[in-house]
Amino acid sequence: MKSSLVPQENQVQKDGANQMVKATSLLYLKEALINEAYEECAQLIAVAKDNGADQKEISEAIDAHIKTVKGRYGKQTYGFRKP
Repeated sequence: MKSSLVPQENQVQKDGANQMVKATSLLYLKEALINEAYEECAQLIAVAKDNGADQKEISEAIDAHIKTVKGRYGKQTYGFRKP
């Protein structure tokens, strides 16, 4: 008799595959944001969600990009000094 609490071998493999697809799609999302390929972002987010990503993980990927862009461009004064 098999317990339903113990994952079957194929379930463990499937969960591991889902984790890989989720991680890869989040990585590709970050890359798409860097390359300004915004048309790809919705599909990558959908794939990540389908494979177990929650909204927090997706938001963290987007927030990291925003912080990088702000860090890169936010400190420029464009030749003017702040008083």
